[in-house]
Amino acid sequence: MLVVLLMVANTSLSQWSKDPAGWLIVISNGQNLLAAGSSSAQRSSDGGKTWNPIELPCSYVYVRSAAFSNNNICIYTDCGSFLSTDNGGTWTKSSEIPYAEKMTSIGSYIYASIGKTIYVSSNGGVNWFTRSIPSTFDFSISSNYVAKGSNIFVAAGPNIFHTTDNGNTWSEIIKSGLPFAGYPGIKALAFVGDNLFAGMDGQAWVPPNNTKYYSGLYMSTDLGTTWTINPILAAAKISTLLAIGDKLIVGGWPNIFRVDGDGSNELCLSGDVISNYDVYSMCVSGDNLFVGNSGGLWHRLIEDVVANIEDDHESVPSHFHLEQNFPNPFNPSTTISFSIPQSCAVSLKVYSILGAEVATLVSEVLPAGKHKIVFDTDKLSSGTYYYRLHSDSYAETKKFILLK
Repeated sequence: MLVVLLMVANTSLSQWSKDPAGWLIVISNGQNLLAAGSSSAQRSSDGGKTWNPIELPCSYVYVRSAAFSNNNICIYTDCGSFLSTDNGGTWTKSSEIPYAEKMTSIGSYIYASIGKTIYVSSNGGVNWFTRSIPSTFDFSISSNYVAKGSNIFVAAGPNIFHTTDNGNTWSEIIKSGLPFAGYPGIKALAFVGDNLFAGMDGQAWVPPNNTKYYSGLYMSTDLGTTWTINPILAAAKISTLLAIGDKLIVGGWPNIFRVDGDGSNELCLSGDVISNYDVYSMCVSGDNLFVGNSGGLWHRLIEDVVANIEDDHESVPSHFHLEQNFPNPFNPSTTISFSIPQSCAVSLKVYSILGAEVATLVSEVLPAGKHKIVFDTDKLSSGTYYYRLHSDSYAETKKFILLK
């Protein structure tokens, strides 16, 4: 069992606002936004201040993927693919746009994926050419596309591929440090400066008859050749990444985090408002970060998201508080955060569902401030456990689940 105690300011007060629809996919092109869900799609030309419905020539709209390219928008829906050349004002059905679950706009190009096939358009989705990834394993393309200079990267399961000629030829990167996790595997890629990040949520079959789950945030400083895992977000199920300046926004379940460009200083952005939702998409428009998750569409000021929050022990909490661990469920590690308003003796212990004590994480005098425990164990079996913070004047208990 490994326990790490840190003093941090690790939770940012939530300042999220909900937009008036249950949209999961959100993309942007400057002030222009497109948001879509399971039954409708809307667009905004003023950074999300006002929204107008998109009129498509079909009776039912379930948008699976979408991408901007200058004034053009490509979308794939359950009733076909459509192209707009005026930022979503009018639409025509297109037989050229692939029925792709993932689309990414990079410069003047749009990249899309179906299985192991890559679709590339250089004219805003009007025409496309196809290529296949040269993989010896039967993994479908699982991530978005990201660019660093002339290098463009994409993942298929646990494997990473890149091109230097705008998608005409692709080669696999021989890498180390990433687990060999299959479906879906690496779900998100992003560059912050020269650092390449990968968000994973995958599983692999382990003989003779076990399934092992892999997750977490990984970072490479050499264009994907070697990787290291972020210890705080090692168990996070990550579905999308977004770079904003020198910060990385990490979306998944159950929370959204902000990480510095060197992979340090993890900050939870969710608060109590948008936690415990699956994050499907994120983008920036105007002054706001937009997040599409299973709870709807949300936005928050970028200056609030990227503001530096220092480890400030002089800013004393006004009361005791025990936070819900993250991630939850977890395997093998999770983080427990708590605040104490004055220096005092505290204990933090873990109990089984029957009330038996199974671990002591803290039993000492701690200074006033915010504290964080990284609890990593391979000795406990799967199940429901309770963790309890106790002092002379305060006690609180929360539940977490270990899922192996």
